[in-house]
Amino acid sequence: PFLVASGGTETTSGNFKIHTFTGPGTFTVSNASATAAENIVSYLVVAGGGGGGQKSDPGGTNSGGGGAGGMLLSFCTPCSAQTLTINTTYAVTVGGGGGNNANGNNSVFAGASTITATGGGRGGGNPTAGGPGGSGGGGGGANPHATASGGSGTSGQGNAGGPNSPPGPSGFAGGGGGGKGGAGAAGTN
Repeated sequence: PFLVASGGTETTSGNFKIHTFTGPGTFTVSNASATAAENIVSYLVVAGGGGGGQKSDPGGTNSGGGGAGGMLLSFCTPCSAQTLTINTTYAVTVGGGGGNNANGNNSVFAGASTITATGGGRGGGNPTAGGPGGSGGGGGGANPHATASGGSGTSGQGNAGGPNSPPGPSGFAGGGGGGKGGAGAAGTN
């Protein structure tokens, strides 16, 4: 027999069965294959994104953008697929996005080993740095100008946020949040 499991919204694509979780739940293995190589599951775990920074003055500044939630894939480095055990239930946690000036929440697959995607970093306000996270938040704009860096990203999960802009005639712009595909852009005037 093949590996049999339940949990989340179940769909198929060719020979693959997909379990999608958009909220907390459990992934339960009820039957295993006699072939060990067929008892391996792949995963994609994505955390909640960070919230944008809070604007703290009435004129000329823009807050930094929130960073994307961290993303982990079983076929990346240093990730690995999971070999699961029959008659075992594994917890799944889905992290929500951060509110105003708050980091996103972690997403976790508690498989044979625990896989944790880190929530995105919050955007910086005036003139604070972006928060660290799966991907970092952008640095907040400042008036008068002060440097605000982007938050750092988590290795293998995302990238850093961008810094705020240098002084300019139209204010002091916040930096963009980082993402899995690249660092956030620096603020521009």
